[in-house]
Amino acid sequence: NTVEEIVTSLEVEGVEVGDATDPVETTRHKLSHSIRLAGRRIYEKAREQPEYHGMGTTAVVVLLDGSNAYVAHVGDSRVYLLREGRIEQVTEDHSLIAEKIRHGLLTPEEAKNHRMRNVITRSLGYQEDVEVDLQVRAVRRGDQFLLCSDGLSGPVNADEMADAMMRFGPQDAARHLIALACERGGEDNITTVIARVEEVP
Repeated sequence: NTVEEIVTSLEVEGVEVGDATDPVETTRHKLSHSIRLAGRRIYEKAREQPEYHGMGTTAVVVLLDGSNAYVAHVGDSRVYLLREGRIEQVTEDHSLIAEKIRHGLLTPEEAKNHRMRNVITRSLGYQEDVEVDLQVRAVRRGDQFLLCSDGLSGPVNADEMADAMMRFGPQDAARHLIALACERGGEDNITTVIARVEEVP
């Protein structure tokens, strides 16, 4: 089995935690707990089977609930938001290179071909517990969220993502972007999901 097969075989159930009088905070707690639980199960599986020692995976989740989007992530998989023709990277990579950029030690251009560009600082399963970054965004009708692995965000830039999302429907845009990444020699796992908000309560 690969780490992906183990992750998809895990049945992660939401746990009733948080303050029931504050539905936003309750949903935040449930989502964070579920992701951390998945990481713990991967960690335990690796301890049971030595061949999986040190394995881990990134995680990125967008939960649309009413007028809110709950965005959670661990690692360098990303979420982008396209709104009224403008695209924004919602998440910040948990990677060595991203930290250097944030501290002014590298420019984004220098980072593109840096030998440490694939070193991540957080992942599910590498340690028993992990900190999950989680934020809540108010959504509008027509918003589009793009979730992707670094196999897409490496060779394809944000403007190209926005162009595809405005030209095509979500499924066709995802296919187009994956094909573009492959054409450019994408060597990593290339995964993307696009969701469009059709109605807001």
